[in-house]
Amino acid sequence: MKGQFAKEEIERLAEMFFADALQVHFGCAMEPTMFRDYPWLVELAKRYRVPFIGFTTNGQIVAEPAYERMIRAGLDEITVSTHGVGKATYEDLMPGADFERLLANLAMIDAANREAGSRAPKLRLNYTVCPANLDELDNFLGVYGRFKIATIQLRPVADFGDTAYTDKNLRPHLERYNAAVRRMIEACRGRNIALLANRLDPTHDRPNPAAPVYLIGVLRYLNPNTVWREDFDWQTTDYRTHKRRIGWRRQLLARALGPNPRSQPSHQAIFEAF
Repeated sequence: MKGQFAKEEIERLAEMFFADALQVHFGCAMEPTMFRDYPWLVELAKRYRVPFIGFTTNGQIVAEPAYERMIRAGLDEITVSTHGVGKATYEDLMPGADFERLLANLAMIDAANREAGSRAPKLRLNYTVCPANLDELDNFLGVYGRFKIATIQLRPVADFGDTAYTDKNLRPHLERYNAAVRRMIEACRGRNIALLANRLDPTHDRPNPAAPVYLIGVLRYLNPNTVWREDFDWQTTDYRTHKRRIGWRRQLLARALGPNPRSQPSHQAIFEAF
C-alpha cells in the first residue's frame, strides 16, 4: 500500500469517524512517522474526545520533541515493533532498520514516560513470531526488559501475500512455539507485564465466526487506497449517508445471526491475556 493523506483529508475523515470511535490507532501495516506532523494526529483525535488513542511504529524515527508532544496531547499507548532480539535477526526481518537506533529510541521513550509519570502512554512491544526469530524469544526480556513495558504482544506470522520474508509456516515449530509462550507467560507474570499470545490458533487454520461482525460492525480501517469499504467514495459521500444507502444495519444483523449460529463453534478471543 502506498500513498499519504493530506491534512485536509484527515480532517474530513476525523469528522466522519472519530466522534463515534472508542479507539483510534495510528499505524497498521503502514508507518505513521512518515507523516511529517505525526503528533498532530494524536492532537486531532483528542479534539474529538476519543477515549483511547494508540500509535504503532517501527520506532526508527520517533523524535524526542515529537514524542513529548504526543504525551502532552494525551496518547494512551505506543506500540513498537521488535521482530528480533538480536541485531542480525532484527535487521534481516526489518529491512532498512537499525537495531542500535531501535534501542536508543526505546530508551528515549522509556525516559520520557518515566518523566511524565501517570500521564505517560503505556508501552507495548509487538513481536511477530516466525521460524527465523522463534528461538530468540527466550532472551526477549534479557534485551528489552530494561524498559518499562506494559504489554508484550506475540503475533504468530500470517501469510498476507507477497512479502520479502517467505518462511511463514509455523506448523513444524508448534511444539517449540507453545513451549516458548509458556515460558514467556511465567517471565511476564513475574514482571507484572500483560502478555497477549495466540495459543488457540497460531497457524490461523480455525474459522472465526465473529470475524465478519468485527469487520463490518467494529473496524474502520482507513488508508489512502481504501477508506472503510471499497464501495465508499469518502471524498464525495457522507459516511452516515452511505451506511443508510447500503443497508449497513441489515448487513450487520445478518452477519451477527449467521446462516446457522448453533452450528458455529463458540467464539473465543484470538488472543489470551495473562
